[in-house]
Amino acid sequence: SKALSLAFKKTVILELDMRKPKIAEYFGLNASHKGLSEYLNGNANIDDIIQKVDENNNLSLISCGSLIDNPSELLEKKELSQLIEKLKEDFDDIIIDSPPAHLVPDAIILSRLSDLTLYIVRQGYTDKKELHFLKQLQDQSQIPNIGIVFNSLQRVKYGYGYQYDDSYYSNTKSSFFKPLFGDFKSRF
Repeated sequence: SKALSLAFKKTVILELDMRKPKIAEYFGLNASHKGLSEYLNGNANIDDIIQKVDENNNLSLISCGSLIDNPSELLEKKELSQLIEKLKEDFDDIIIDSPPAHLVPDAIILSRLSDLTLYIVRQGYTDKKELHFLKQLQDQSQIPNIGIVFNSLQRVKYGYGYQYDDSYYSNTKSSFFKPLFGDFKSRF
């Protein structure tokens, strides 16, 4: 989101991890500011919930608002898709932060409203079972147009070397991802 705003793209982040929100706090904004839960329940309008993140006004945030007991039900309200359509008129990019797909159904619900779903994989942190689950979601078309962002890769395991065939190589024994995703990269 910061990179997009620095590229002069007007960007808004929707903090839709309504169980463990962290985005407002990350940007040093008021986490108790009216947000999506108030808007979706009819207790705020769109102007009440948008917070500016940077001085250039290219990056904005709509926080989750008050924590509620039934976030999945709230995310299925038609008002959320209507809000996203309104935001498309004023913003170049809309980024939706959701909880992990394997833990709660929210990410699958939100993927229906997204043009692209990015799954963040952190080396040494994300369990391989999560990747198998992601592959199942992809195979069952539950999350359309999915991409993977590999985060915190350890550079010592990867590199470029001049071998007899001038190829890239890995110091690891075999690639875990090849059997999982096969021709995944050919889709981009």
